[in-house]
Amino acid sequence: MPKAAKPLLVTAGSKQHASSGTAKKRKRVALVSEKENMTLLRWQKVVEAIAHGADRKEAAKKAGISKRTIDAYLISNVSAHSQLRDAQLLHLRRAWPTEKVEKLLVRIALGDTLPIAAEKLNIKRKELGGLYRLLLQDKAMRKWYDDARVLQAETFADQIIDIADDSGNDRLENGRINHEVVNRSKIRVDTRKWLMGSYVKRRFGDHKHVEHSGDINVNHAVILSGGRKRVEMMHAKRTGQAPKKVEPGTVTIEGEAQTA
Repeated sequence: MPKAAKPLLVTAGSKQHASSGTAKKRKRVALVSEKENMTLLRWQKVVEAIAHGADRKEAAKKAGISKRTIDAYLISNVSAHSQLRDAQLLHLRRAWPTEKVEKLLVRIALGDTLPIAAEKLNIKRKELGGLYRLLLQDKAMRKWYDDARVLQAETFADQIIDIADDSGNDRLENGRINHEVVNRSKIRVDTRKWLMGSYVKRRFGDHKHVEHSGDINVNHAVILSGGRKRVEMMHAKRTGQAPKKVEPGTVTIEGEAQTA
């Protein structure tokens, strides 16, 4: 009598593996179909919308495609990433023209913090996020910002002198020292000193610069002979033989003694 075939055992793990493989295949097919929906004209519309401040979802809507299509296109096209970054940078430069940034940096150089400088120029604090993104992406603009901070350190140096010379409120009416005012002045000075050292470390930082002048003479022959002597002593200790005598300043090369 023939043996009955064993029933195929399908476990939950095998079902899960099969379903995950199917899902990955469907995802690849979907990415291919989405990529095919992207034409050059549609991509140009996306880039133009990004350059005018739209996010990917809004740009996809203006181009008549889905955001998934943009994502699939970016996966398959390496140059598209740089085009998208250039469009975002163009938008930031439009939002922060040179004249606007210059006025803000002048206020910073005069000692204002960035939020206070923006407030004086009627710039909303939430707009500063765009400035930070611009500084991260535009190297020339970041250099300009760093220069403003260096000038701000010079302003802080002048302010420290004014704070130190101002003793008008150092004493109370009874003649005693007003410790609250004195301590507050010390905090103001120390804060500025710390920022100055952070912005211009070489000039205002707390570090020691050591300079050495003169020649340093090293007798390599003596160093080599000392090393050779230690090696021969270790060899003699292992073999039980007496170590060879090596005069100071003498180097043995291939059995010949040479005096340095």
